[in-house]
Amino acid sequence: MTETRPTITSHSEPLPIDHVDTPGGGAIAMCYCPGRIDPNGDQAVWRRDLAADLARIDAFGVRAIVTLVEPLELETSQIQDIGAQAEALGIDWHHLPIIDREAPGPKFEVYWSLVGRRLRARLAAGERILLHCMGGRGRTGLLAARLLIELGEDPETAILKVRDARQYAIESLPQEDYVRACQVPGDDEGYGERIWAALLGSALADDFGRASNAAMGTLDALLAARARTGRVDADEAVARARQAPHDNMAALLGPARAAPVGWIEEWTPMHCFEVAERVAGMSGGAPGAAAMISRLLLDGMEIGDAAVTCVEHLSNPDQAEARQAVHAALLLSPGRPGSLAGEPREIERGLAFTDPTAHALAVALRAAITADDLPSAIATCSGRGEVAALAGQFYGARHGIMALPFDQVRRLDRLDDIIELGGAWI
Repeated sequence: MTETRPTITSHSEPLPIDHVDTPGGGAIAMCYCPGRIDPNGDQAVWRRDLAADLARIDAFGVRAIVTLVEPLELETSQIQDIGAQAEALGIDWHHLPIIDREAPGPKFEVYWSLVGRRLRARLAAGERILLHCMGGRGRTGLLAARLLIELGEDPETAILKVRDARQYAIESLPQEDYVRACQVPGDDEGYGERIWAALLGSALADDFGRASNAAMGTLDALLAARARTGRVDADEAVARARQAPHDNMAALLGPARAAPVGWIEEWTPMHCFEVAERVAGMSGGAPGAAAMISRLLLDGMEIGDAAVTCVEHLSNPDQAEARQAVHAALLLSPGRPGSLAGEPREIERGLAFTDPTAHALAVALRAAITADDLPSAIATCSGRGEVAALAGQFYGARHGIMALPFDQVRRLDRLDDIIELGGAWI
Protein backbone atom coordinates (compact mmCIF):
# COMPACT_ATOMS: atom_id res chain seq x y z
CA MET A 1 0.00 0.00 0.00
CA THR A 2 1.33 3.41 -0.95
CA GLU A 3 1.74 5.75 2.00
CA THR A 4 -0.21 8.96 1.59
CA ARG A 5 1.77 12.10 2.35
CA PRO A 6 -0.01 14.93 4.12
CA THR A 7 -0.82 18.08 2.20
CA ILE A 8 0.22 21.31 3.90
CA THR A 9 -1.68 24.46 2.96
CA SER A 10 -1.93 27.93 4.41
CA HIS A 11 -5.41 26.96 5.65
CA SER A 12 -4.52 23.62 7.23
CA GLU A 13 -1.39 25.05 8.88
CA PRO A 14 -1.29 28.85 9.20
CA LEU A 15 2.33 29.91 8.82
CA PRO A 16 4.10 29.19 12.14
CA ILE A 17 6.38 32.09 13.09
CA ASP A 18 8.97 31.78 15.86
CA HIS A 19 10.97 34.74 17.10
CA VAL A 20 13.77 35.86 19.36
CA ASP A 21 13.72 39.29 20.98
CA THR A 22 16.54 41.77 20.50
CA PRO A 23 17.78 44.71 22.60
CA GLY A 24 15.71 47.83 22.02
CA GLY A 25 12.40 46.01 21.64
CA GLY A 26 12.91 44.51 18.19
CA ALA A 27 12.49 40.88 17.19
CA ILE A 28 13.97 38.43 14.68
CA ALA A 29 11.18 36.23 13.35
CA MET A 30 11.89 32.87 11.70
CA CYS A 31 9.80 30.54 9.55
CA TYR A 32 9.93 28.00 6.76
CA CYS A 33 9.44 29.07 3.15
CA PRO A 34 6.21 31.08 2.83
CA GLY A 35 3.99 30.30 -0.14
CA ARG A 36 5.81 27.07 -0.94
CA ILE A 37 4.29 24.89 -3.66
CA ASP A 38 5.98 21.53 -4.09
CA PRO A 39 4.09 18.34 -4.98
CA ASN A 40 7.30 16.33 -4.57
CA GLY A 41 8.28 17.26 -1.02
CA ASP A 42 10.09 14.51 0.89
CA GLN A 43 7.56 14.26 3.70
CA ALA A 44 4.60 16.29 2.50
CA VAL A 45 2.88 17.89 -0.45
CA TRP A 46 3.19 21.67 -0.16
CA ARG A 47 0.35 23.79 -1.52
CA ARG A 48 0.65 27.01 0.36
CA ASP A 49 -0.73 30.41 -0.62
CA LEU A 50 1.96 33.11 -0.79
CA ALA A 51 -0.50 35.98 -0.35
CA ALA A 52 -2.02 34.35 2.75
CA ASP A 53 1.39 33.64 4.27
CA LEU A 54 2.60 37.19 3.61
CA ALA A 55 -0.58 38.56 5.16
CA ARG A 56 0.22 36.57 8.31
CA ILE A 57 3.79 37.90 8.28
CA ASP A 58 2.45 41.42 7.87
CA ALA A 59 0.02 40.91 10.76
CA PHE A 60 2.97 39.84 12.92
CA GLY A 61 4.40 43.33 12.40
CA VAL A 62 7.34 42.39 10.16
CA ARG A 63 8.90 45.31 8.26
CA ALA A 64 11.61 43.42 6.36
CA ILE A 65 11.89 39.89 4.96
CA VAL A 66 15.22 38.22 4.22
CA THR A 67 14.99 35.29 1.80
CA LEU A 68 17.99 32.97 2.09
CA VAL A 69 17.10 30.31 -0.49
CA GLU A 70 18.92 30.09 -3.80
CA PRO A 71 17.33 31.30 -7.07
CA LEU A 72 16.57 27.73 -8.19
CA GLU A 73 14.77 27.10 -4.90
CA LEU A 74 12.64 30.20 -5.52
CA GLU A 75 11.59 28.69 -8.83
CA THR A 76 10.94 25.15 -7.62
CA SER A 77 8.86 26.50 -4.72
CA GLN A 78 7.03 28.84 -7.12
CA ILE A 79 7.62 31.97 -5.04
CA GLN A 80 9.54 34.08 -7.58
CA ASP A 81 7.09 36.92 -6.88
CA ILE A 82 7.71 37.08 -3.15
CA GLY A 83 9.68 40.34 -3.35
CA ALA A 84 7.05 42.25 -5.30
CA GLN A 85 4.22 40.93 -3.13
CA ALA A 86 6.06 41.81 0.08
CA GLU A 87 6.82 45.32 -1.16
CA ALA A 88 3.15 45.79 -2.08
CA LEU A 89 2.46 45.36 1.65
CA GLY A 90 5.12 47.94 2.54
CA ILE A 91 7.64 45.29 3.63
CA ASP A 92 11.28 45.48 2.53
CA TRP A 93 12.56 42.37 0.76
CA HIS A 94 16.18 41.26 0.65
CA HIS A 95 17.44 38.21 -1.24
CA LEU A 96 20.71 36.90 0.20
CA PRO A 97 21.14 33.33 -1.10
CA ILE A 98 23.09 30.77 0.93
CA ILE A 99 23.70 27.16 -0.16
CA ASP A 100 21.74 24.74 2.01
CA ARG A 101 23.64 23.51 5.10
CA GLU A 102 26.64 25.71 4.25
CA ALA A 103 28.00 29.01 5.52
CA PRO A 104 27.55 32.22 3.51
CA GLY A 105 29.89 32.86 0.61
CA PRO A 106 31.87 35.98 -0.44
CA LYS A 107 29.00 37.64 -2.35
CA PHE A 108 26.76 37.35 0.70
CA GLU A 109 29.38 39.10 2.82
CA VAL A 110 29.67 42.00 0.38
CA TYR A 111 25.90 42.52 0.36
CA TRP A 112 25.74 42.12 4.12
CA SER A 113 27.80 45.28 4.51
CA LEU A 114 24.71 47.13 3.30
CA VAL A 115 21.76 44.90 4.21
CA GLY A 116 23.11 44.06 7.67
CA ARG A 117 23.23 47.74 8.57
CA ARG A 118 19.67 48.25 7.42
CA LEU A 119 18.41 45.25 9.40
CA ARG A 120 20.29 46.23 12.55
CA ALA A 121 18.87 49.74 12.27
CA ARG A 122 15.36 48.31 12.13
CA LEU A 123 15.95 46.08 15.13
CA ALA A 124 17.52 48.94 17.10
CA ALA A 125 14.41 50.99 16.36
CA GLY A 126 12.22 48.28 17.90
CA GLU A 127 11.00 46.82 14.61
CA ARG A 128 10.52 43.20 13.58
CA ILE A 129 12.26 41.46 10.70
CA LEU A 130 11.73 37.93 9.35
CA LEU A 131 14.27 35.42 8.07
CA HIS A 132 13.41 32.30 6.10
CA CYS A 133 15.11 29.62 4.07
CA MET A 134 13.40 26.40 2.98
CA GLY A 135 12.88 24.66 6.31
CA GLY A 136 13.55 27.76 8.39
CA ARG A 137 16.24 26.21 10.57
CA GLY A 138 19.75 25.98 9.10
CA ARG A 139 20.39 29.13 7.11
CA THR A 140 17.69 31.00 8.99
CA GLY A 141 19.12 30.11 12.40
CA LEU A 142 22.62 31.02 11.26
CA LEU A 143 21.63 34.53 10.27
CA ALA A 144 19.45 35.05 13.35
CA ALA A 145 22.43 34.16 15.55
CA ARG A 146 24.74 36.43 13.55
CA LEU A 147 22.38 39.36 14.05
CA LEU A 148 22.22 38.72 17.80
CA ILE A 149 26.02 38.69 17.94
CA GLU A 150 26.27 41.90 15.93
CA LEU A 151 23.86 43.47 18.42
CA GLY A 152 26.15 42.54 21.32
CA GLU A 153 25.38 38.92 22.27
CA ASP A 154 28.23 36.42 22.69
CA PRO A 155 28.18 33.56 20.14
CA GLU A 156 27.30 30.70 22.48
CA THR A 157 24.42 32.60 24.05
CA ALA A 158 23.21 33.64 20.60
CA ILE A 159 23.14 30.00 19.45
CA LEU A 160 21.24 28.94 22.57
CA LYS A 161 18.68 31.73 22.20
CA VAL A 162 18.01 30.91 18.57
CA ARG A 163 17.67 27.19 19.27
CA ASP A 164 15.42 27.89 22.22
CA ALA A 165 13.16 29.91 19.93
CA ARG A 166 13.35 27.46 17.00
CA GLN A 167 14.28 23.86 17.67
CA TYR A 168 17.13 22.33 15.64
CA ALA A 169 18.18 25.72 14.24
CA ILE A 170 21.72 25.99 12.80
CA GLU A 171 21.93 22.52 11.30
CA SER A 172 25.54 21.84 10.34
CA LEU A 173 29.04 22.14 11.76
CA PRO A 174 30.12 24.66 9.08
CA GLN A 175 27.17 26.81 10.10
CA GLU A 176 28.03 26.53 13.80
CA ASP A 177 31.68 27.37 13.11
CA TYR A 178 30.61 30.38 11.07
CA VAL A 179 28.39 31.70 13.86
CA ARG A 180 31.12 31.26 16.47
CA ALA A 181 33.47 33.35 14.31
CA CYS A 182 31.01 36.26 14.01
CA GLN A 183 31.80 39.50 15.84
CA VAL A 184 30.30 42.86 16.67
CA PRO A 185 30.93 45.23 13.72
CA GLY A 186 34.11 47.17 14.31
CA ASP A 187 33.30 50.28 12.30
CA ASP A 188 31.14 53.30 13.07
CA GLU A 189 27.62 52.13 12.17
CA GLY A 190 26.35 55.66 11.58
CA TYR A 191 29.26 56.60 9.34
CA GLY A 192 28.91 53.41 7.30
CA GLU A 193 25.16 53.88 6.95
CA ARG A 194 25.58 57.41 5.64
CA ILE A 195 28.29 56.37 3.16
CA TRP A 196 26.00 53.70 1.74
CA ALA A 197 23.12 56.15 1.58
CA ALA A 198 25.20 58.79 -0.21
CA LEU A 199 26.43 56.29 -2.80
CA LEU A 200 23.01 54.77 -3.42
CA GLY A 201 21.24 58.12 -3.22
CA SER A 202 23.43 59.39 -6.05
CA ALA A 203 22.70 56.35 -8.23
CA LEU A 204 18.94 56.54 -7.57
CA ALA A 205 18.75 60.27 -8.23
CA ASP A 206 20.71 60.10 -11.48
CA ASP A 207 19.31 56.74 -12.63
CA PHE A 208 22.91 55.61 -12.96
CA GLY A 209 23.81 58.37 -15.40
CA ARG A 210 27.07 60.20 -16.00
CA ALA A 211 27.21 62.03 -12.70
CA SER A 212 26.74 59.00 -10.45
CA ASN A 213 29.22 57.12 -12.62
CA ALA A 214 31.65 60.01 -12.18
CA ALA A 215 31.23 59.79 -8.40
CA MET A 216 31.86 56.05 -8.52
CA GLY A 217 34.96 56.71 -10.61
CA THR A 218 36.30 59.02 -7.92
CA LEU A 219 35.58 56.46 -5.21
CA ASP A 220 37.37 53.82 -7.26
CA ALA A 221 40.37 56.16 -7.54
CA LEU A 222 40.36 56.71 -3.78
CA LEU A 223 40.29 52.95 -3.21
CA ALA A 224 43.29 52.45 -5.49
CA ALA A 225 45.12 55.29 -3.73
CA ARG A 226 44.84 53.59 -0.34
CA ALA A 227 45.60 50.06 -1.55
CA ARG A 228 49.29 50.09 -0.64
CA THR A 229 49.25 51.60 2.85
CA GLY A 230 45.63 51.53 3.97
CA ARG A 231 45.52 55.34 3.92
CA VAL A 232 44.56 57.48 0.94
CA ASP A 233 47.52 59.19 -0.72
CA ALA A 234 46.17 62.55 -1.89
CA ASP A 235 48.50 62.99 -4.86
CA GLU A 236 47.83 59.48 -6.15
CA ALA A 237 44.08 59.93 -5.64
CA VAL A 238 44.10 63.14 -7.68
CA ALA A 239 46.17 61.59 -10.45
CA ARG A 240 43.90 58.55 -10.71
CA ALA A 241 40.69 60.56 -10.54
CA ARG A 242 41.90 62.94 -13.24
CA GLN A 243 42.40 60.00 -15.60
CA ALA A 244 38.61 59.64 -15.87
CA PRO A 245 37.18 60.75 -19.25
CA HIS A 246 35.93 64.34 -19.46
CA ASP A 247 33.30 65.67 -21.84
CA ASN A 248 31.81 69.06 -22.59
CA MET A 249 29.68 68.85 -19.44
CA ALA A 250 32.65 68.11 -17.19
CA ALA A 251 32.32 71.44 -15.37
CA LEU A 252 28.75 70.73 -14.34
CA LEU A 253 29.79 67.25 -13.22
CA GLY A 254 32.55 68.69 -11.03
CA PRO A 255 30.74 68.87 -7.66
CA ALA A 256 29.18 65.39 -7.98
CA ARG A 257 32.51 63.97 -9.17
CA ALA A 258 34.44 65.53 -6.28
CA ALA A 259 31.98 65.04 -3.41
CA PRO A 260 33.18 61.48 -2.53
CA VAL A 261 36.51 62.98 -1.46
CA GLY A 262 34.54 64.01 1.61
CA TRP A 263 34.01 60.35 2.45
CA ILE A 264 37.58 59.98 3.74
CA GLU A 265 37.03 59.75 7.47
CA GLU A 266 40.60 60.49 8.57
CA TRP A 267 40.86 63.77 6.60
CA THR A 268 39.76 67.10 8.00
CA PRO A 269 36.92 68.89 6.18
CA MET A 270 39.35 71.54 4.92
CA HIS A 271 41.73 68.92 3.53
CA CYS A 272 38.77 67.28 1.77
CA PHE A 273 37.94 70.68 0.27
CA GLU A 274 41.46 71.20 -1.07
CA VAL A 275 41.83 67.73 -2.59
CA ALA A 276 38.33 67.84 -4.12
CA GLU A 277 39.23 71.03 -5.99
CA ARG A 278 42.24 69.25 -7.44
CA VAL A 279 40.19 66.17 -8.35
CA ALA A 280 37.73 68.35 -10.28
CA GLY A 281 40.52 70.42 -11.83
CA MET A 282 38.85 73.62 -10.67
CA SER A 283 39.47 76.36 -8.13
CA GLY A 284 36.08 78.06 -7.93
CA GLY A 285 35.10 76.40 -4.67
CA ALA A 286 31.98 74.44 -5.65
CA PRO A 287 33.62 70.98 -5.91
CA GLY A 288 35.49 71.59 -2.67
CA ALA A 289 32.33 72.80 -0.97
CA ALA A 290 30.51 69.64 -2.08
CA ALA A 291 33.23 67.48 -0.51
CA MET A 292 33.38 69.56 2.67
CA ILE A 293 29.62 69.46 3.18
CA SER A 294 29.65 65.70 2.55
CA ARG A 295 32.42 65.26 5.13
CA LEU A 296 30.52 67.24 7.76
CA LEU A 297 27.29 65.34 7.08
CA LEU A 298 29.08 62.03 7.52
CA ASP A 299 30.21 63.26 10.93
CA GLY A 300 26.54 63.67 11.80
CA MET A 301 26.36 67.47 11.51
CA GLU A 302 22.96 68.92 10.62
CA ILE A 303 22.90 69.99 6.98
CA GLY A 304 22.18 73.66 7.67
CA ASP A 305 25.10 73.85 10.10
CA ALA A 306 27.33 72.06 7.58
CA ALA A 307 26.43 74.64 4.94
CA VAL A 308 27.11 77.55 7.30
CA THR A 309 30.49 76.05 8.21
CA CYS A 310 31.29 75.73 4.52
CA VAL A 311 30.37 79.39 3.88
CA GLU A 312 32.84 80.43 6.57
CA HIS A 313 35.66 78.61 4.76
CA LEU A 314 34.95 80.01 1.28
CA SER A 315 36.93 83.22 1.75
CA ASN A 316 39.10 83.48 -1.37
CA PRO A 317 37.94 85.99 -4.04
CA ASP A 318 37.78 83.28 -6.75
CA GLN A 319 35.39 81.32 -4.52
CA ALA A 320 32.84 84.13 -4.34
CA GLU A 321 30.20 82.43 -6.47
CA ALA A 322 30.50 79.14 -4.59
CA ARG A 323 30.07 81.03 -1.32
CA GLN A 324 27.04 82.84 -2.71
CA ALA A 325 25.63 79.53 -3.96
CA VAL A 326 25.72 77.93 -0.51
CA HIS A 327 24.41 81.15 1.02
CA ALA A 328 21.53 81.31 -1.47
CA ALA A 329 20.59 77.67 -0.82
CA LEU A 330 20.27 78.53 2.86
CA LEU A 331 18.31 81.71 2.22
CA LEU A 332 15.88 79.84 0.01
CA SER A 333 15.27 77.18 2.68
CA PRO A 334 13.21 79.11 5.26
CA GLY A 335 12.63 77.61 8.64
CA ARG A 336 15.39 75.02 8.32
CA PRO A 337 17.97 74.60 11.11
CA GLY A 338 21.10 76.56 10.35
CA SER A 339 19.47 78.89 7.83
CA LEU A 340 20.88 82.40 7.65
CA ALA A 341 18.95 85.59 8.28
CA GLY A 342 18.07 87.73 5.27
CA GLU A 343 16.11 87.61 2.05
CA PRO A 344 17.37 87.00 -1.52
CA ARG A 345 16.75 89.96 -3.78
CA GLU A 346 15.03 87.87 -6.39
CA ILE A 347 13.65 84.50 -5.35
CA GLU A 348 13.18 83.44 -8.97
CA ARG A 349 16.85 84.04 -9.74
CA GLY A 350 18.23 83.19 -6.34
CA LEU A 351 20.01 80.08 -7.60
CA ALA A 352 21.24 81.46 -10.95
CA PHE A 353 25.02 81.80 -11.29
CA THR A 354 27.40 82.27 -14.20
CA ASP A 355 29.58 79.44 -12.86
CA PRO A 356 27.70 76.20 -13.69
CA THR A 357 29.34 74.37 -10.79
CA ALA A 358 28.03 76.99 -8.36
CA HIS A 359 24.56 76.60 -9.84
CA ALA A 360 24.70 72.80 -9.48
CA LEU A 361 25.87 73.15 -5.88
CA ALA A 362 23.13 75.64 -4.97
CA VAL A 363 20.26 73.64 -6.46
CA ALA A 364 21.48 70.31 -5.06
CA LEU A 365 22.06 71.71 -1.59
CA ARG A 366 18.68 73.40 -1.45
CA ALA A 367 17.03 70.15 -2.60
CA ALA A 368 18.73 68.19 0.17
CA ILE A 369 17.83 70.81 2.79
CA THR A 370 14.16 71.19 1.91
CA ALA A 371 13.08 67.77 0.60
CA ASP A 372 11.12 65.43 2.86
CA ASP A 373 12.10 62.40 0.78
CA LEU A 374 14.47 61.45 -2.02
CA PRO A 375 11.88 61.69 -4.84
CA SER A 376 11.13 65.26 -3.74
CA ALA A 377 14.84 66.10 -3.78
CA ILE A 378 15.14 64.69 -7.29
CA ALA A 379 12.10 66.64 -8.49
CA THR A 380 13.63 69.88 -7.20
CA CYS A 381 16.53 69.35 -9.61
CA SER A 382 14.26 69.65 -12.68
CA GLY A 383 15.55 66.57 -14.45
CA ARG A 384 19.24 67.57 -14.41
CA GLY A 385 20.99 64.30 -13.60
CA GLU A 386 24.32 65.92 -12.76
CA VAL A 387 22.56 68.11 -10.17
CA ALA A 388 20.25 65.35 -8.91
CA ALA A 389 23.22 63.03 -8.33
CA LEU A 390 24.78 65.58 -5.99
CA ALA A 391 21.46 66.16 -4.25
CA GLY A 392 21.15 62.39 -3.80
CA GLN A 393 24.59 62.26 -2.20
CA PHE A 394 23.73 65.08 0.20
CA TYR A 395 20.29 63.64 1.00
CA GLY A 396 21.69 60.16 1.67
CA ALA A 397 24.56 61.45 3.81
CA ARG A 398 22.08 63.52 5.79
CA HIS A 399 19.38 60.90 6.38
CA GLY A 400 21.10 57.49 6.18
CA ILE A 401 20.07 54.25 4.51
CA MET A 402 16.69 53.97 6.22
CA ALA A 403 15.50 57.01 4.25
CA LEU A 404 16.10 55.36 0.87
CA PRO A 405 13.35 53.49 -1.03
CA PHE A 406 14.85 50.02 -0.97
CA ASP A 407 12.40 48.62 -3.51
CA GLN A 408 14.08 50.98 -5.97
CA VAL A 409 17.58 50.22 -4.69
CA ARG A 410 17.29 46.50 -5.40
CA ARG A 411 16.20 47.23 -8.98
CA LEU A 412 19.15 49.50 -9.81
CA ASP A 413 21.15 48.63 -12.90
CA ARG A 414 24.67 47.53 -11.97
CA LEU A 415 23.68 47.14 -8.32
CA ASP A 416 26.36 44.47 -7.95
CA ASP A 417 28.99 47.01 -9.02
CA ILE A 418 27.76 49.56 -6.48
CA ILE A 419 27.68 46.98 -3.69
CA GLU A 420 31.18 45.75 -4.50
CA LEU A 421 32.57 49.30 -4.58
CA GLY A 422 30.78 50.44 -1.43
CA GLY A 423 31.67 47.28 0.46
CA ALA A 424 35.34 47.67 -0.45
CA TRP A 425 35.35 51.29 0.72
CA ILE A 426 33.54 50.75 4.02
